[in-house]
Amino acid sequence: MTIQGGAGIGGQITFGWNAGQLNIGAKVGAAIGFSVDVVIVNEECEEAGLSGEVEVGGEIGFISHVDARLSFSDAYGGEMGLGLSGGNLGAGAEYNVKSGFSDLKPSVSFGASGFMGAGVNFHF
Repeated sequence: MTIQGGAGIGGQITFGWNAGQLNIGAKVGAAIGFSVDVVIVNEECEEAGLSGEVEVGGEIGFISHVDARLSFSDAYGGEMGLGLSGGNLGAGAEYNVKSGFSDLKPSVSFGASGFMGAGVNFHF
Protein backbone atom coordinates (compact mmCIF):
# COMPACT_ATOMS: atom_id res chain seq x y z
CA MET A 1 0.00 0.00 0.00
CA THR A 2 1.25 3.47 -0.84
CA ILE A 3 -0.23 6.67 0.58
CA GLN A 4 1.08 10.00 -0.67
CA GLY A 5 0.06 13.61 -0.52
CA GLY A 6 0.73 17.18 0.46
CA ALA A 7 0.21 20.81 -0.38
CA GLY A 8 3.67 22.03 -1.39
CA ILE A 9 5.63 19.97 1.10
CA GLY A 10 4.48 16.38 1.40
CA GLY A 11 5.39 12.79 1.79
CA GLN A 12 4.84 9.20 0.88
CA ILE A 13 4.42 6.18 3.14
CA THR A 14 4.56 2.64 1.82
CA PHE A 15 4.15 -0.67 3.59
CA GLY A 16 3.24 -4.24 2.76
CA TRP A 17 3.59 -7.94 3.31
CA ASN A 18 4.89 -9.63 0.15
CA ALA A 19 5.76 -13.31 -0.14
CA GLY A 20 6.25 -13.48 3.63
CA GLN A 21 8.43 -10.34 3.81
CA LEU A 22 7.46 -7.15 5.65
CA ASN A 23 8.49 -3.84 4.07
CA ILE A 24 8.04 -0.24 5.18
CA GLY A 25 9.23 3.02 3.70
CA ALA A 26 8.92 6.78 3.91
CA LYS A 27 9.86 9.64 1.60
CA VAL A 28 9.63 13.43 1.90
CA GLY A 29 9.65 16.09 -0.77
CA ALA A 30 7.33 18.21 -2.87
CA ALA A 31 3.75 17.00 -3.24
CA ILE A 32 0.28 18.12 -4.16
CA GLY A 33 -3.02 16.27 -3.72
CA PHE A 34 -3.69 12.95 -2.02
CA SER A 35 -3.82 9.34 -3.26
CA VAL A 36 -3.89 5.76 -2.03
CA ASP A 37 -2.76 2.73 -4.05
CA VAL A 38 -2.94 -0.95 -3.11
CA VAL A 39 -1.37 -3.65 -5.31
CA ILE A 40 -3.48 -6.74 -4.62
CA VAL A 41 -0.98 -9.46 -5.59
CA ASN A 42 2.22 -10.62 -3.96
CA GLU A 43 5.35 -8.78 -5.07
CA GLU A 44 8.76 -10.45 -5.21
CA CYS A 45 10.95 -10.42 -2.11
CA GLU A 46 13.75 -7.89 -1.97
CA GLU A 47 17.09 -8.33 -0.27
CA ALA A 48 16.64 -7.66 3.47
CA GLY A 49 17.96 -4.32 4.68
CA LEU A 50 17.73 -0.57 4.25
CA SER A 51 17.80 1.09 0.83
CA GLY A 52 17.63 4.68 -0.33
CA GLU A 53 15.26 5.76 -3.10
CA VAL A 54 14.50 8.83 -5.20
CA GLU A 55 11.08 8.98 -6.91
CA VAL A 56 9.07 11.23 -9.20
CA GLY A 57 5.48 10.27 -9.93
CA GLY A 58 1.91 11.30 -10.22
CA GLU A 59 -1.60 10.05 -10.70
CA ILE A 60 -4.97 11.47 -11.49
CA GLY A 61 -8.51 10.21 -11.67
CA PHE A 62 -11.51 9.31 -9.63
CA ILE A 63 -13.49 7.35 -12.25
CA SER A 64 -10.74 6.46 -14.73
CA HIS A 65 -7.30 6.40 -13.15
CA VAL A 66 -3.81 6.88 -14.64
CA ASP A 67 -0.55 6.75 -12.70
CA ALA A 68 3.09 6.93 -13.74
CA ARG A 69 6.35 6.97 -11.81
CA LEU A 70 10.10 6.90 -12.25
CA SER A 71 12.36 5.84 -9.39
CA PHE A 72 15.95 4.97 -8.63
CA SER A 73 17.05 2.85 -5.69
CA ASP A 74 20.48 1.76 -4.58
CA ALA A 75 18.95 -1.71 -4.02
CA TYR A 76 17.31 -2.39 -7.40
CA GLY A 77 18.53 0.29 -9.80
CA GLY A 78 16.17 2.28 -11.99
CA GLU A 79 12.50 1.51 -12.45
CA MET A 80 9.53 3.05 -14.21
CA GLY A 81 5.89 2.10 -13.95
CA LEU A 82 2.57 2.89 -15.61
CA GLY A 83 -0.91 1.96 -14.44
CA LEU A 84 -4.36 2.40 -16.00
CA SER A 85 -7.83 1.66 -14.67
CA GLY A 86 -11.51 1.95 -15.31
CA GLY A 87 -13.00 3.08 -12.04
CA ASN A 88 -10.75 2.43 -9.06
CA LEU A 89 -9.72 -1.07 -10.16
CA GLY A 90 -6.83 -1.28 -12.55
CA ALA A 91 -3.55 -2.90 -13.47
CA GLY A 92 -0.03 -1.69 -13.99
CA ALA A 93 3.36 -2.90 -15.12
CA GLU A 94 6.91 -1.85 -14.34
CA TYR A 95 10.20 -1.92 -16.15
CA ASN A 96 13.29 -2.47 -14.02
CA VAL A 97 16.77 -2.00 -15.51
CA LYS A 98 17.97 -5.19 -13.77
CA SER A 99 14.99 -7.54 -14.23
CA GLY A 100 13.07 -6.21 -17.26
CA PHE A 101 9.28 -5.95 -17.53
CA SER A 102 7.00 -7.18 -14.76
CA ASP A 103 3.71 -9.01 -15.19
CA LEU A 104 0.55 -6.91 -14.97
CA LYS A 105 -0.30 -6.27 -11.33
CA PRO A 106 -3.93 -5.62 -10.37
CA SER A 107 -4.46 -2.66 -8.05
CA VAL A 108 -7.04 -0.49 -6.33
CA SER A 109 -6.39 3.27 -6.52
CA PHE A 110 -8.10 6.42 -5.34
CA GLY A 111 -7.23 10.10 -5.55
CA ALA A 112 -4.99 12.43 -7.47
CA SER A 113 -1.49 13.52 -6.49
CA GLY A 114 1.98 14.38 -7.65
CA PHE A 115 5.14 13.62 -5.66
CA MET A 116 8.87 14.22 -6.07
CA GLY A 117 11.14 13.26 -3.20
CA ALA A 118 13.60 10.94 -1.55
CA GLY A 119 13.57 8.53 1.35
CA VAL A 120 14.25 5.03 2.53
CA ASN A 121 12.68 1.57 2.36
CA PHE A 122 13.35 -1.24 4.81
CA HIS A 123 12.76 -4.89 3.92
CA PHE A 124 12.80 -7.31 6.87
